[in-house]
Amino acid sequence: MQSVLVRAGEKISFDETLIVLETGKVALDIPSPQMGTIVEVRVQEGDLIDEGELIALVEVV
Repeated sequence: MQSVLVRAGEKISFDETLIVLETGKVALDIPSPQMGTIVEVRVQEGDLIDEGELIALVEVV
């Protein structure tokens, strides 16, 4: 399970948390690898996410 912290149109900075993945034992922040604007969020709150899955598209500044 995860919490989505960004939405399309939002400006983000490098290393800003995009989603928080949660298990029964740990919560893991997934940061942005780039600074820019969120173009599209590809996951929704509660979706199961596989390793390597695209979670958002970012227009890099």
